[in-house]
Amino acid sequence: DQLGGLKGSKVKFPYHSEVLSSLRPTYIAGGSKSLFIVSHDGKLFACGESTNGRLGLGHSNNVSLPRQLTSLSQYVVKKVAVHSGGKHAMALTLDGKVFSWGEGDDGKLGHGNRTTLEKPRLVEALKSKRVRDIACGSSHSAAITSSGELYTWGLGEYGRLGHGDSITQLKPKLVKALLGNHIVKVACGSRDAQTLALSTDGMVFSWGDGDFGKLGRGGSEGCDL
Repeated sequence: DQLGGLKGSKVKFPYHSEVLSSLRPTYIAGGSKSLFIVSHDGKLFACGESTNGRLGLGHSNNVSLPRQLTSLSQYVVKKVAVHSGGKHAMALTLDGKVFSWGEGDDGKLGHGNRTTLEKPRLVEALKSKRVRDIACGSSHSAAITSSGELYTWGLGEYGRLGHGDSITQLKPKLVKALLGNHIVKVACGSRDAQTLALSTDGMVFSWGDGDFGKLGRGGSEGCDL
């Protein structure tokens, strides 16, 4: 279903999807058994498995053709974020608002609780900020404001949130250790996760679980920034 029209198929070669192409996508992202498409006019579509509301369509039925998230129809969507192994997603609108939905475990939706949502909900803690980019891990999330500040929330294990501890955060929290650096990109990992951030002057910061050297610092030690 997550191939967008090829229901139940295992497609072993690139296949031109007329259904997806007709939306004139500007952004596409694949999650765990899910596919999201931002169309040329800023509408968000989804298909795939909808367990725990991960598609944001308001139900838990599988969807084999892209269906619009009508709860966001009044907004122009700029980007959708979903992790390849994740069961939640976020949308960023042109005016800098962030919406989240899907599995709410570990507070990764950012609404101050662990509630699972079948439809997008505005992340109230960020509504006074103009957000420019977003990212999802399997158990945590991140957002960058137009002023270059980084906010993270969700599971705090292994220091992946960058707050100097391993405390789980149910709402977005400013990563104070990065103040003074204008952050423009962020990436969130999965499972025993790490997080990386890129600043305007090309500096890369990494923190969280360092097993197998995935922090890129040499060695295998973790860091909570």
